[in-house]
Amino acid sequence: MKFKLVLISLIAGLFIFIGLNRASTEEDKSPIENKMAKIIFHYKDDFSKAEKEKVEYWLKQTAEATQRTVGVYPFDLHFYLHKSDNANEPVPWANTVRSEIQGVNFHVNTEFPIEDFMSDWTASHEISHLAIPFVGKSNSWFAEGFATYMQNEILLEMEECTQEDIDKKFKIKLDMARPYYQENDPFADVAMALRKDYRFPEMYWGGAYYFIQLNNDIKAIDGRSLGDVLKEYQPCCRLEDDDLESLLQSIDQLVDGMPASKLMNKYRTLPAKEIFK
Repeated sequence: MKFKLVLISLIAGLFIFIGLNRASTEEDKSPIENKMAKIIFHYKDDFSKAEKEKVEYWLKQTAEATQRTVGVYPFDLHFYLHKSDNANEPVPWANTVRSEIQGVNFHVNTEFPIEDFMSDWTASHEISHLAIPFVGKSNSWFAEGFATYMQNEILLEMEECTQEDIDKKFKIKLDMARPYYQENDPFADVAMALRKDYRFPEMYWGGAYYFIQLNNDIKAIDGRSLGDVLKEYQPCCRLEDDDLESLLQSIDQLVDGMPASKLMNKYRTLPAKEIFK
């Protein structure tokens, strides 16, 4: 009987130790890490256990860095994995899923090392798209500009680049795109004309210029970054907004002076060459 009491006492102590240890582990995490959006993986081809571990680590790290940058998503994330074994890069293709389900299709070549996946911009670009609602194909310059801008902020958060790297990249890419915007037509019209001409890099980086300016405008107003505002946007408005106009209005409600709408009005009305000097 005495032995049983001792055994029960030891078992109870063990459970208390495990519980305290688990609680301590959870408390050590920041609040945002404890409430990240749930990730659901869908394998559309055969992946080995090692391949699954690689892509899941990469996508979990990128999704968490994305949410530390733009806010915690108020929905589950669905990632669909497809194999592209003959591709000459780790992620040759990806695209978002926009329906009742929010997610991304990733086509990957798992022969590449994890380091190549972590430094690749594709996941940060596509996952960041989900921070805002689908704004329609007619505003694709805005959507792609947003993801192009944010992908670099996310890679910075992941310590896959430095701010100096980003500054250098922005200069190179904006210098590349600028000549295509030296037109009298409004910026938004010129950007969409570039899309029709399949000049996607020029459209993407031209669109990113809007968010560079918006970030600067917000900082000038109250010292916050665009990312800071988006962290407030996710819980209040992400599931409510369903087009570009409602998105702009929501951002304006979170920042004094209506910076998003005022800047958009310039991009819709002023000659492209006056904006992208």
